[in-house]
Amino acid sequence: MSTSLKLSDCISNDELRELRRPSNWRAIFSLTFNWAVIAAAFAMAIMWPNPITIVLGVLILGGRQLGLGILNHDCAHGAYFTRRKINDFVGHWLCGAPLNTSLYAYREYHLKHHKYA
Repeated sequence: MSTSLKLSDCISNDELRELRRPSNWRAIFSLTFNWAVIAAAFAMAIMWPNPITIVLGVLILGGRQLGLGILNHDCAHGAYFTRRKINDFVGHWLCGAPLNTSLYAYREYHLKHHKYA
């Protein structure tokens, strides 16, 4: 017998709606946290340069690159900050540019993906 758990079994529609609503404070916190971890990874490898800290730093940076990509995705949808101009600026300059990605090019491609997916 197979039992599958649905999202609606765990969370109400009101709770889901609240989670989907953009929050400037959550956005600022997650962006600041992401960049603080990036700075800490560099600082660790600079302060204690050895193969272990360098490999650990590279692994941490890879995870934070994914984090920036996810934030860029949310900005492309206009779902990160409450204002479109802030989403565009943060998505392009603070999330996309460090990954050598244009928010505007990504948005154009990605929204086509949603149209046909």
